[in-house]
Amino acid sequence: MVGVALQAAAQNVGMFIAARGIIGMGLVLNITAAPLLLLELAFPGQQGPQVAIYNSLWNLGALAAAWITYGTFRIESTWAWRVPSILQGLSSVIQIGLCFLIEESPRWLISKERDEEARKLICKYHANGDDSNPLVTLEMEEIRTALQLETEARRNTSYLNFFQSKANLRRFFIILS
Repeated sequence: MVGVALQAAAQNVGMFIAARGIIGMGLVLNITAAPLLLLELAFPGQQGPQVAIYNSLWNLGALAAAWITYGTFRIESTWAWRVPSILQGLSSVIQIGLCFLIEESPRWLISKERDEEARKLICKYHANGDDSNPLVTLEMEEIRTALQLETEARRNTSYLNFFQSKANLRRFFIILS
């Protein structure tokens, strides 16, 4: 009987670890891609506040997760950890379902030589649909220039530069820690 209970506990722990791993994979996109897309699509005067609000909402999510976990803590079954995991997984499923409705990034469109689509997108979000607005042309040129500079920098730099001098090696370990 004890062996069956231990086997069930081990299976539950394994399921929990697997679920946390799967749920955590989406975190990479939420932390890196989402704020950048917000920056590109938000009106220039609203970019900072929108990204700040986005990043601040992580604390609200952590607070909700903590209270849900606290609320399910006294459940005398595996549902004590399953309920918080299911709720977190549900939010990820909703995000995955809605990600197909998100506009493409103007920066990505320009990098793929789809300039007209990028121009329409910038007009829509930054110029109220006015194609003659000078802001549209300015932003298109800024994106092109940034992409060109990134291409040049990619040719001249490498991660191996971290190991070419003592100062760079020190910086690498600071970043690593």
